[in-house]
Amino acid sequence: RHTPYQSKRYVRSASHLNSQISEKNKRKGKMGLQEEFEEYAEKAKTLPESTTNENKLILYGLYKQATVGPVNTS
Repeated sequence: RHTPYQSKRYVRSASHLNSQISEKNKRKGKMGLQEEFEEYAEKAKTLPESTTNENKLILYGLYKQATVGPVNTS
């Protein structure tokens, strides 16, 4: 159980986090979906060395699906 002090501190932290998220979402709202996609595609080029090949393949598959479309195996 939280003490009143801990509860107030938690509420302040949550409130601060919500305002940060809200501000970030407002900025993204001004950015189009294409610009947001390009931003994250650029970030993916600088993955940490510890990123597994499996995770790299997942990201690559998602990138190809977004840029080319679903794979047609028929």
